[in-house]
Amino acid sequence: MACSALCASIILPTSVAVSGAAWDGAHIYALDGLTPWVFVFENNGLFVQRSRTLRVYNTVRYDFDFGRYIATDRACSDRLYILNTRFEEIGNIPLETQTASDSVVRDAGYNRENTGFDVTHPFALRIYALDGSYVSTVTRNPSGREFLHWADFGEHRALHYLENGRYYVTVDRIGGILPDCVYLKAFIPQGENLYGAFSVGYVYTYFIPVYTEGRLNTAIFGNFAFIADNISAGCCN
Repeated sequence: MACSALCASIILPTSVAVSGAAWDGAHIYALDGLTPWVFVFENNGLFVQRSRTLRVYNTVRYDFDFGRYIATDRACSDRLYILNTRFEEIGNIPLETQTASDSVVRDAGYNRENTGFDVTHPFALRIYALDGSYVSTVTRNPSGREFLHWADFGEHRALHYLENGRYYVTVDRIGGILPDCVYLKAFIPQGENLYGAFSVGYVYTYFIPVYTEGRLNTAIFGNFAFIADNISAGCCN
């Protein structure tokens, strides 16, 4: 698969693992989930700077229509935080949770219509209105499955989940198992395309296409070391 707009590798200057990441088309933004900082990188992975944030955020997602971010905090509470393009907190929204397990938020972002939020809980995918009120449940997990990330993009739905000790990524229910020691830290949707932030080992994070030009990048289920080497060399074919 040819390299699309986002194809880079990064290492946090703190030498800890990335907990969440976003991309706004011009820069990559990464969190470590441990400190109140956002780390900024060029599209090619070159570190630019770090900026202090109001609190420790665990995940973050950029909305290309609203031009703002949705973040969750380190405690994985049932609250979403709205950030502007300078990563200043401009609001927070408590969610009208349905079960005790919903107090854990794994990931969140604006939905495709920008009328609410798509929220990943460990055992359910739910939709909430812009004020945090509950709207509907997309699906509940089958026995033994734990949801980690979910993203609607274009007319497609991507899912990242843990089942029987293995990590899966699917788009429209088609996909596979990630290689051992490879972890998806974030889905990054942009229009009809979807990218992923994948950690390999501990400190290395790679941003590569998951679904672009109408095709699933099945290479993510194979020899990931080869992909990582090619990204590091500035080539993604």
